[in-house]
Amino acid sequence: MVSIKHEGLVKAIKQRPEIVLDMARKHGIKLPRYSQVTIGDSNLTVPVPPEFRCDIVLYLKRNNKIVMAFVVEVQLGVDADKIRTWPVYWAVQTSVCDAPTWVVVVAPDAKVAKWARKPIASGCGAVQPMVIGPTDIPRVATLEEALKSPEMAVLSVLAHFHEKDGKQLLRATFHALASLTGPDQERAAAYYESLHQMIGPAFRALMEELMQEGFNIADSAWARLWIGKYKAEGKAEGKAEGKAEGSANTLIRMLSKRFGPVPPETTARIKTATIEQLYQGADAILDARSLTDVLDAVWATQPGGIREDSAQSLA
Repeated sequence: MVSIKHEGLVKAIKQRPEIVLDMARKHGIKLPRYSQVTIGDSNLTVPVPPEFRCDIVLYLKRNNKIVMAFVVEVQLGVDADKIRTWPVYWAVQTSVCDAPTWVVVVAPDAKVAKWARKPIASGCGAVQPMVIGPTDIPRVATLEEALKSPEMAVLSVLAHFHEKDGKQLLRATFHALASLTGPDQERAAAYYESLHQMIGPAFRALMEELMQEGFNIADSAWARLWIGKYKAEGKAEGKAEGKAEGSANTLIRMLSKRFGPVPPETTARIKTATIEQLYQGADAILDARSLTDVLDAVWATQPGGIREDSAQSLA
């Protein structure tokens, strides 16, 4: 199954295909003269089964004619099946576009990159992909650099986060993604989620630091993605379980991801909340510094629209 972190990287390369071309030059590939770069059909199926589908196909064109092709695969782990499919990608795409074709493997993990670089033996000689590994990906350590290419900044974090300046890279990338506005926020949300999936606790720790410095995470594209996902999941579960119960289960899962295991007594109380109270908790979850902050938001209003402090004063 394709993961969120995988899709975030694919989206980054589609948005900034120059990443592949720059790395090709560094690998000694002489690019032909071209006037544009286009995204081709990633379905590499031949007229008969089986189906072969890569992540991205890039075409370099001159006078509307393809002069070179790159079949791009984002590879997050070792997969023995790729030894059989990568040569097929090269053969099919070379046949389709009648131009020099390169299979490019983007592998931010050093062990995966080392595995992918091994030549693949075939009846026509060895096939060897062009691998973009951690040593090929530059460190994007300043906000100025990250603003020039948020996509390269994301790749930089994924490749180098566990090195000594990893936190600096993540901080620059975080601020660069926050600067994306309008339609660009959709891809910003995807990049945030890829980073969150890949580096987990460290991502949340930096998020909390930035919030203490005044960064409003609740207004970020990532927050809107999370809240939108919460409400969508809640509605889906609600059809099967009852609207409030479905939303309660979804909120409990989100609280577990954000703050760790939720105590049984807290879980039981959340399941008694109204749908409006649950939405209050969802709106507060990313801006909160603790589980208590979210629960305070949930119970700020009692059933019937009465605020908790007002209800206490009436008692």
